[in-house]
Amino acid sequence: MIEYNLNILDVIDRGVPNKERIPIEVVDATNLSRYWIGIGIRTELRRILPINDNLLWLGQGEVLPGDWIFVYTGQGSPQQNNMPNSVNKIFTIHWNRRSVLFQSEELQPFLVNGIVSFYESPDNDTNQSY
Repeated sequence: MIEYNLNILDVIDRGVPNKERIPIEVVDATNLSRYWIGIGIRTELRRILPINDNLLWLGQGEVLPGDWIFVYTGQGSPQQNNMPNSVNKIFTIHWNRRSVLFQSEELQPFLVNGIVSFYESPDNDTNQSY
C-alpha cells in the first residue's frame, strides 16, 4: 500500500455549483508539487478507475501536519487562511471548471504522488523536476 502524506476525504456538497469541494487532511509535512488529484469511477471492488483528461496539479508550496486543503471544483483564486485558535492553515485551491465534477456517487477523487520532469525545449539539455 502506498503511504501518502495527504489524506483525501469524500466530496462535500457533491453536485452543488460553487460549493462542491474535496477536503484533504495534511498528515505529514509535504511539498505539494508532487501531488495531483484525478477523477475516477469507483468499481464494485472499491477500486477507482481513472477517467482520461481529468487531473489537477496541487501547485507548489509546503503544508504542515494539521493543515487542510480544500479543492473547489468551480472557479476562483487560491487562498491561504489561518485556522481559528490554531497555528495551522487552510489552503483553498480551485479546479476552475465551469460545472460540477462529482454529480454521481460513482465519481470519486483520487491522489497521485509523483515527480514530473519538465523540459524547456528539445534544443536545450536542461530539465527541471518538481
